[in-house]
Amino acid sequence: MVIFEAICLVIASISLIGFIWTLTRLSKSARVVERLEQELEELSKERDDLDSHVADLRAAENLLRTTNYTRAKIMSIISHNVKGPLKYLHYVSNFLDQNWDNLTNEELKKSSLAIMDTSHSLYDLVDNVLKWSKQQNAEIQFNPERFSARELIDEEIKIQSPLFAPKNLDVKNLIDDSFELIADKHLLRLMLQNIFSNAIKFSTEGGTIRIKTKRNGDSASILIEDEGVGMSKREIERIFDINDHYTRPGTNNEKGNGIGLLIIQDLISLHGGSIHFRSRPEKGTTVELSFPLQEETANVA
Repeated sequence: MVIFEAICLVIASISLIGFIWTLTRLSKSARVVERLEQELEELSKERDDLDSHVADLRAAENLLRTTNYTRAKIMSIISHNVKGPLKYLHYVSNFLDQNWDNLTNEELKKSSLAIMDTSHSLYDLVDNVLKWSKQQNAEIQFNPERFSARELIDEEIKIQSPLFAPKNLDVKNLIDDSFELIADKHLLRLMLQNIFSNAIKFSTEGGTIRIKTKRNGDSASILIEDEGVGMSKREIERIFDINDHYTRPGTNNEKGNGIGLLIIQDLISLHGGSIHFRSRPEKGTTVELSFPLQEETANVA
């Protein structure tokens, strides 16, 4: 009996030792598995980070390619728009030089007006190119602030009044005194100058240009409405397409160059905002500039 109990005790001891050894092995295995799981998680995170970096690099590469293509396309547009007026100025100047003594006063006046119109078009192009170049090279300072829009637009209308006069256009500022924007005042003026220029170009004699505003949730918009010749849906799509250098003459055959819209797009994007067109042929066009009302949004953009 004693021997049997001793044998049972030995067996129990061996079983206990085996159980403890198994537990120890299982504990070590569990720690190994846990460590492997942690390493796998870290590797998975590193892989995700690497995938994210690769995606960022690809996006940057695509952006660089797009930017280079866009700049090359714009330079092609600029080249086309500069050479034409310069050739015409050279032709008219040479014509006047060769025929000055034989020209009537009416012919001289006509040639003078042609030189003036072409020079004005060329000046607008060069001015817009310089503004766009400064923006692209980050030479334009961006200083958004909160302000009442009515006074600034009143001032800009007054400055632009000589340009409204030839077509006898009535410009109405319908903005309420309490309407506020968060924008860079100088850059907003640049945008308004280009929009007013187009509104004048495509307005008919005695038309009206109205400046209105609206609020939409966390954004505020300025709307410039004209009663001009308007645009079709297809024409609106074309003016936003960098591959389609679409321009058309104004109601008095004023020349366009397409650079103004690029400037507006760049400057409104800098604010974190957007530009939209609504237009119908022979019914006029509305240009809407939308600005975020959150200062941090404008500063980050």
